[in-house]
Amino acid sequence: MTPPINITFSSCLYRMKNRHGYEKHMNWFREFIQIVNRFYLVIYTGEKEYDEICNEIRKLEGDTQRKIKVICKPFSEFHNYKYERFWMDNNARPECKLAKIADWRLNMLWCEKTHFVRETIENRYFDTEYYGWCDVGYFRDTLSSAYRERIREHWPNPNIINRLYKDKVYYGCNISPENLYNGYTYNARYFQNTAKRDVYHPSAHILSGGFYITGREKALWWCCRFQEILEHYITNNEVIQDDQHIIAHCVFTTNGGSTPGTNPDFCIIKINETNEDALWFLFRDFLL
Repeated sequence: MTPPINITFSSCLYRMKNRHGYEKHMNWFREFIQIVNRFYLVIYTGEKEYDEICNEIRKLEGDTQRKIKVICKPFSEFHNYKYERFWMDNNARPECKLAKIADWRLNMLWCEKTHFVRETIENRYFDTEYYGWCDVGYFRDTLSSAYRERIREHWPNPNIINRLYKDKVYYGCNISPENLYNGYTYNARYFQNTAKRDVYHPSAHILSGGFYITGREKALWWCCRFQEILEHYITNNEVIQDDQHIIAHCVFTTNGGSTPGTNPDFCIIKINETNEDALWFLFRDFLL
């Protein structure tokens, strides 16, 4: 007997200037929806992209289609669109690395992920115990056909999901094992001693923002906490490179938990590999 689905992921796809381009993301999206089997998926997109995305989903078998919900959500309806002027100015700052490769809306989009998950929960698109975020490119074209089929059949393993703590937010650490101790030590010391006007540091990107998983109530807490720190940066007009830095700020600002220097509200997953694909997409194997 197949165990019941116990997790819903949110994701999104919008057409805008970015490093990989829309067509590449659309190809990743096509690959992503092919592996929807043991989870529910809610896709947020814009008015111009909505029909194309719905057409791709109609090509899937009926059982898979029923596990996917597409939500049309224009940028103007984003929770953080009210800070439009900040995002534009932020993207134009010389220390912001996105300016040459991305639209100002991309950063706003990255910082909207927790609100997408919150909306998925509050609107009850699917009723599960666990919720999370998964980038459309998480199962990109680096996978072999055999591994992709294994993913479709077994990922995410519901038994592994059920063993996760519902009161923890799970993220992946994306730095190599040999740099792990120094990275954690530095970030714990840096964020806990940061001054109000000195909250950004470029070396803080050691957590992958493209995937997280947690329980229903903790997902709502995480949305509030992320927004609180995000607005701290915006209010103080500090540069925001991406959501990864806000995540690191939250993770490293309270001592406690099983990992020294990290906030006990989080559980950071690490692997003993140096392969870049494995580091950035470690939940592919972790949940098999």
